[in-house]
Amino acid sequence: MPTCSIYPLPYSADPAVFFSRICQAPGAVLLDSGRPVAERGRYDLLSAWPRQELSVADGESGTAYLQRLRDSLASLGTATLPAGCELPFAGGLIGYLSYA
Repeated sequence: MPTCSIYPLPYSADPAVFFSRICQAPGAVLLDSGRPVAERGRYDLLSAWPRQELSVADGESGTAYLQRLRDSLASLGTATLPAGCELPFAGGLIGYLSYA
């Protein structure tokens, strides 16, 4: 089962300040909550160095690819947070789907 690593950072209205430290890393992504302008935003997520990257194989159907995504996620097992962590979520995928 993967280990969940959480590194709380002091609040910054511009999470790009922190993201600039990892933006050149493989798979770097910033999910910006839009605060302080967005009233419902609560968490900014920064991630890099993905455990796995999945892309459509030559000749693979969309249905087969989505099933491979599901299987890959299931193989990770149940996500759990470290003791004392009060985040309202655990685990998941960060990515995008596109087509040509």
